Amino acid sequence: RITEVTEFDAIADREHFIVAYPTGVDTAWNCFGNPHTGVDDIGFLSALIDTLHEDYHIDLNRVYFTGMSNGGFMCYSAACLLGHRVAAIASVAGSTTDSMLVYCQPSRAMPIMHIHGDADWIVNYNGSFVGGLGGNNSVDSSLQYWVQYNNCPSSPAETMLPDADETDGCTVRKILWAPCDNGSEIIHYRVIDGGHTWPGSPIDFNGWGGNANNDFKASEVIWEFFSQYTLQGKVTTSVNEASENFVFTVEPNPADDVLKVRGEGMKSMKLNDLSGKVIFHRKIENHAHTVSIAMLSSGMYFVVCEFEKEIRTFKIVKR
Repeated sequence: RITEVTEFDAIADREHFIVAYPTGVDTAWNCFGNPHTGVDDIGFLSALIDTLHEDYHIDLNRVYFTGMSNGGFMCYSAACLLGHRVAAIASVAGSTTDSMLVYCQPSRAMPIMHIHGDADWIVNYNGSFVGGLGGNNSVDSSLQYWVQYNNCPSSPAETMLPDADETDGCTVRKILWAPCDNGSEIIHYRVIDGGHTWPGSPIDFNGWGGNANNDFKASEVIWEFFSQYTLQGKVTTSVNEASENFVFTVEPNPADDVLKVRGEGMKSMKLNDLSGKVIFHRKIENHAHTVSIAMLSSGMYFVVCEFEKEIRTFKIVKR
């Protein structure tokens, strides 16, 4: 059912990534109490990442979690306890709980997208939970936890999305906290008068969850958000950066036969394909390197450069 609701299969085929749909025990996730008791879903999801890497050679720097309702809660639990393995999360109609935050041990600034209807009668936007699994925190308090942890600006930027469907009974306000540590962002789509649904889904919820928004497609904006991040931080789209103390260039871009990479203080560089496969890895001794890419197929690749105190990732296109 979730495949039909989200349509992530089609996006994965188009954008060349792997999507998996894990299910918790008895179709529920253990994320409402002490995560160290009961079913070990954190361990299960970590093992799933290992399995996908072993079987499909996924890029371990580009693993993302998204889910709806109970799955949205589990995404926040993963942000707390699997931050070293998950590059970004997106929670749809989920939240956090007091107990989750008691045991929360973030390991890095986590890029977060949260999509939620403020008329959600199941996971209440302002807190409390009708579904019988305990009380949830309000969306605002859940986001503020991460705003503070990620060291984001206290005042967000807010914009209204165009009301593309005036018949759906709801509109959308986008709330953005940025920039935060390590290039992370926190983005909240508040669906005004929206219910417990997945915006833009082709599935007719028949009014069961409340108003279903059609002004944007949640799956598309989630993937656009995810694609900007690796475990090392935000992927830089500009490949020429200069400041008084730092110079970095990757040129030409797009490239045909040769790629020239130069960075002051650069220790090593890798070239990865979209699946995360390392095409080559070189140590750099003179802060510069010339790479022959004539034999590569046309498409997008990632240049990953290691410096003394950071790792930078850049998109390049091979023509």
